[in-house]
Amino acid sequence: MIRRVLLPTLALVLAQSCELVDPRPSVQAGLLALAIDADSIPADSASHATLTATLRNDTQDTVSITFRTSSGSLPGGGTVKTAGNQATAILVAGNDAKLVLVTASARDFQATDSIRFYPAAPSRLVLIPNRTSATADGTSGITLTVELSRPQGSGVVSLRTPVTLIATDGSGNEVRDLRRTGTSGDKGAVTFSVTSITAGNFRFVAKSAGLSGDVADTVTLVFVPK
Repeated sequence: MIRRVLLPTLALVLAQSCELVDPRPSVQAGLLALAIDADSIPADSASHATLTATLRNDTQDTVSITFRTSSGSLPGGGTVKTAGNQATAILVAGNDAKLVLVTASARDFQATDSIRFYPAAPSRLVLIPNRTSATADGTSGITLTVELSRPQGSGVVSLRTPVTLIATDGSGNEVRDLRRTGTSGDKGAVTFSVTSITAGNFRFVAKSAGLSGDVADTVTLVFVPK
Protein backbone atom coordinates (compact mmCIF):
# COMPACT_ATOMS: atom_id res chain seq x y z
CA MET A 1 0.00 0.00 0.00
CA ILE A 2 2.84 2.38 0.86
CA ARG A 3 4.56 1.83 -2.50
CA ARG A 4 1.35 2.58 -4.45
CA VAL A 5 1.02 5.96 -2.69
CA LEU A 6 4.66 7.14 -2.93
CA LEU A 7 5.26 6.42 -6.62
CA PRO A 8 2.49 8.73 -7.98
CA THR A 9 3.54 11.42 -5.52
CA LEU A 10 7.15 11.26 -6.67
CA ALA A 11 6.07 11.39 -10.33
CA LEU A 12 3.97 14.49 -9.61
CA VAL A 13 6.90 16.25 -7.94
CA LEU A 14 9.17 15.46 -10.88
CA ALA A 15 6.60 16.73 -13.39
CA GLN A 16 6.19 19.99 -11.46
CA SER A 17 9.95 20.45 -11.33
CA CYS A 18 10.24 19.97 -15.11
CA GLU A 19 7.53 22.56 -15.78
CA LEU A 20 9.51 25.20 -13.89
CA VAL A 21 12.58 24.82 -16.10
CA ASP A 22 12.32 27.42 -18.92
CA PRO A 23 15.46 29.31 -19.96
CA ARG A 24 13.53 31.89 -21.98
CA PRO A 25 12.39 35.25 -20.56
CA SER A 26 8.81 35.13 -19.33
CA VAL A 27 6.24 37.54 -20.78
CA GLN A 28 2.88 37.42 -19.04
CA ALA A 29 -0.18 37.11 -21.24
CA GLY A 30 -2.27 40.25 -21.48
CA LEU A 31 0.57 42.52 -20.39
CA LEU A 32 2.00 43.35 -23.81
CA ALA A 33 0.73 46.75 -24.94
CA LEU A 34 1.30 48.83 -28.08
CA ALA A 35 0.93 52.61 -28.36
CA ILE A 36 1.32 54.95 -31.35
CA ASP A 37 2.12 58.61 -30.69
CA ALA A 38 -0.21 59.92 -33.42
CA ASP A 39 -3.76 59.15 -34.55
CA SER A 40 -2.96 60.04 -38.17
CA ILE A 41 -0.14 61.27 -40.43
CA PRO A 42 -0.01 62.41 -44.08
CA ALA A 43 0.41 59.72 -46.74
CA ASP A 44 3.47 61.44 -48.17
CA SER A 45 6.14 58.71 -47.85
CA ALA A 46 8.04 60.90 -45.38
CA SER A 47 5.95 61.60 -42.28
CA HIS A 48 6.45 59.20 -39.38
CA ALA A 49 5.05 58.06 -36.06
CA THR A 50 6.71 56.40 -33.06
CA LEU A 51 5.59 52.92 -31.98
CA THR A 52 6.13 51.91 -28.36
CA ALA A 53 5.63 48.36 -27.07
CA THR A 54 5.55 47.85 -23.31
CA LEU A 55 5.68 44.37 -21.76
CA ARG A 56 5.86 42.59 -18.42
CA ASN A 57 9.15 40.70 -18.37
CA ASP A 58 9.28 38.76 -15.09
CA THR A 59 13.01 38.08 -15.30
CA GLN A 60 13.91 41.61 -16.50
CA ASP A 61 15.84 39.97 -19.34
CA THR A 62 16.04 41.51 -22.80
CA VAL A 63 13.23 40.38 -25.10
CA SER A 64 12.92 40.92 -28.84
CA ILE A 65 9.78 42.73 -29.97
CA THR A 66 8.72 42.40 -33.61
CA PHE A 67 6.68 45.22 -35.11
CA ARG A 68 4.61 44.70 -38.27
CA THR A 69 2.50 47.13 -40.31
CA SER A 70 -0.12 46.71 -43.02
CA SER A 71 1.20 49.77 -44.89
CA GLY A 72 4.18 52.09 -44.80
CA SER A 73 7.63 50.94 -43.72
CA LEU A 74 9.64 50.17 -40.59
CA PRO A 75 13.26 51.26 -41.03
CA GLY A 76 15.61 48.73 -39.53
CA GLY A 77 13.36 45.75 -40.18
CA GLY A 78 10.92 46.09 -37.29
CA THR A 79 12.59 43.82 -34.70
CA VAL A 80 13.82 45.68 -31.61
CA LYS A 81 15.21 44.49 -28.28
CA THR A 82 13.66 45.86 -25.11
CA ALA A 83 15.29 48.36 -22.83
CA GLY A 84 13.58 48.88 -19.50
CA ASN A 85 10.64 46.67 -20.58
CA GLN A 86 9.99 48.86 -23.64
CA ALA A 87 10.89 48.80 -27.30
CA THR A 88 10.33 51.57 -29.83
CA ALA A 89 10.28 51.69 -33.62
CA ILE A 90 9.55 54.29 -36.29
CA LEU A 91 6.69 53.86 -38.76
CA VAL A 92 7.14 55.83 -42.00
CA ALA A 93 3.99 56.63 -43.95
CA GLY A 94 3.33 55.11 -47.35
CA ASN A 95 1.73 56.99 -50.23
CA ASP A 96 -1.76 55.46 -49.95
CA ALA A 97 -4.44 57.03 -47.78
CA LYS A 98 -5.89 54.26 -45.61
CA LEU A 99 -6.36 52.90 -42.11
CA VAL A 100 -3.18 51.06 -41.10
CA LEU A 101 -2.96 48.21 -38.60
CA VAL A 102 0.22 47.84 -36.57
CA THR A 103 1.11 44.85 -34.40
CA ALA A 104 3.81 44.14 -31.84
CA SER A 105 4.62 40.58 -30.86
CA ALA A 106 6.87 38.91 -28.26
CA ARG A 107 7.00 35.13 -28.09
CA ASP A 108 3.34 33.99 -28.16
CA PHE A 109 1.82 37.36 -27.27
CA GLN A 110 0.63 40.16 -29.53
CA ALA A 111 -0.78 43.68 -29.24
CA THR A 112 -2.46 45.74 -31.96
CA ASP A 113 -3.10 49.43 -32.62
CA SER A 114 -4.03 51.50 -35.66
CA ILE A 115 -3.15 54.79 -37.35
CA ARG A 116 -4.64 56.53 -40.36
CA PHE A 117 -2.63 57.75 -43.35
CA TYR A 118 -4.62 60.71 -44.68
CA PRO A 119 -4.27 62.35 -48.12
CA ALA A 120 -1.30 64.69 -48.20
CA ALA A 121 -1.51 68.34 -49.24
CA PRO A 122 -0.73 68.96 -52.94
CA SER A 123 2.54 70.57 -53.94
CA ARG A 124 1.85 71.39 -57.59
CA LEU A 125 -0.98 73.03 -59.51
CA VAL A 126 -1.66 73.09 -63.27
CA LEU A 127 -4.36 75.16 -65.00
CA ILE A 128 -5.61 73.61 -68.25
CA PRO A 129 -8.23 75.22 -70.57
CA ASN A 130 -10.14 73.08 -73.06
CA ARG A 131 -9.65 75.96 -75.53
CA THR A 132 -8.12 79.41 -75.44
CA SER A 133 -10.85 81.47 -77.07
CA ALA A 134 -14.63 81.75 -77.25
CA THR A 135 -17.29 84.13 -78.44
CA ALA A 136 -18.24 86.93 -76.02
CA ASP A 137 -21.96 86.13 -76.17
CA GLY A 138 -22.54 85.11 -72.57
CA THR A 139 -23.21 81.47 -73.49
CA SER A 140 -20.10 80.21 -75.28
CA GLY A 141 -17.97 78.86 -72.47
CA ILE A 142 -14.42 77.79 -71.81
CA THR A 143 -13.74 74.96 -69.40
CA LEU A 144 -10.77 75.37 -67.07
CA THR A 145 -9.46 72.35 -65.17
CA VAL A 146 -7.18 72.79 -62.18
CA GLU A 147 -5.12 69.69 -61.45
CA LEU A 148 -3.45 69.34 -58.06
CA SER A 149 -0.63 66.84 -57.66
CA ARG A 150 2.40 65.76 -55.69
CA PRO A 151 5.79 64.62 -56.98
CA GLN A 152 5.66 61.04 -58.21
CA GLY A 153 5.86 58.54 -55.38
CA SER A 154 5.39 61.09 -52.61
CA GLY A 155 1.75 60.58 -51.75
CA VAL A 156 -1.78 60.97 -52.95
CA VAL A 157 -3.46 64.32 -53.50
CA SER A 158 -5.60 65.69 -50.73
CA LEU A 159 -9.36 65.70 -51.22
CA ARG A 160 -11.40 68.86 -50.73
CA THR A 161 -8.47 71.19 -51.24
CA PRO A 162 -9.76 74.74 -51.84
CA VAL A 163 -9.00 76.33 -55.22
CA THR A 164 -9.67 79.92 -56.33
CA LEU A 165 -9.79 81.13 -59.95
CA ILE A 166 -9.22 84.86 -60.44
CA ALA A 167 -9.52 86.78 -63.75
CA THR A 168 -8.09 90.17 -64.62
CA ASP A 169 -8.67 92.28 -67.74
CA GLY A 170 -6.09 93.95 -69.96
CA SER A 171 -5.67 96.77 -67.43
CA GLY A 172 -4.95 94.39 -64.57
CA ASN A 173 -8.29 94.92 -62.85
CA GLU A 174 -10.06 91.90 -61.40
CA VAL A 175 -13.25 90.87 -63.21
CA ARG A 176 -15.45 89.81 -60.31
CA ASP A 177 -18.01 88.06 -62.54
CA LEU A 178 -15.31 85.62 -63.65
CA ARG A 179 -14.11 84.73 -60.17
CA ARG A 180 -14.68 81.07 -59.25
CA THR A 181 -14.06 78.93 -56.14
CA GLY A 182 -14.21 75.20 -55.65
CA THR A 183 -12.63 72.17 -53.99
CA SER A 184 -10.72 69.26 -55.46
CA GLY A 185 -12.40 65.89 -55.97
CA ASP A 186 -11.16 62.33 -55.53
CA LYS A 187 -8.68 62.67 -58.42
CA GLY A 188 -7.22 65.94 -57.17
CA ALA A 189 -8.91 68.13 -59.78
CA VAL A 190 -11.61 70.78 -59.96
CA THR A 191 -13.28 72.15 -63.10
CA PHE A 192 -14.65 75.63 -63.76
CA SER A 193 -16.67 77.02 -66.68
CA VAL A 194 -16.38 80.68 -67.68
CA THR A 195 -18.33 82.86 -70.14
CA SER A 196 -18.21 86.56 -70.92
CA ILE A 197 -20.28 89.21 -72.63
CA THR A 198 -17.25 91.47 -72.83
CA ALA A 199 -14.68 90.95 -75.55
CA GLY A 200 -10.97 91.09 -74.74
CA ASN A 201 -8.02 89.25 -73.33
CA PHE A 202 -8.35 87.91 -69.79
CA ARG A 203 -5.63 86.53 -67.55
CA PHE A 204 -6.78 83.69 -65.31
CA VAL A 205 -4.82 82.67 -62.23
CA ALA A 206 -5.60 79.52 -60.22
CA LYS A 207 -4.42 79.41 -56.60
CA SER A 208 -4.82 76.97 -53.75
CA ALA A 209 -4.46 77.65 -50.05
CA GLY A 210 -3.42 74.03 -49.65
CA LEU A 211 -0.17 74.67 -51.50
CA SER A 212 2.90 75.88 -49.67
CA GLY A 213 4.40 79.06 -51.07
CA ASP A 214 1.08 80.06 -52.67
CA VAL A 215 1.83 78.10 -55.86
CA ALA A 216 -0.29 79.23 -58.81
CA ASP A 217 -0.66 78.73 -62.53
CA THR A 218 -1.76 81.25 -65.16
CA VAL A 219 -3.38 81.15 -68.59
CA THR A 220 -4.61 83.88 -70.94
CA LEU A 221 -7.98 83.44 -72.66
CA VAL A 222 -9.56 85.53 -75.39
CA PHE A 223 -13.25 86.36 -75.75
CA VAL A 224 -13.88 87.62 -79.27
CA PRO A 225 -16.75 89.90 -80.36
CA LYS A 226 -19.80 88.04 -81.61
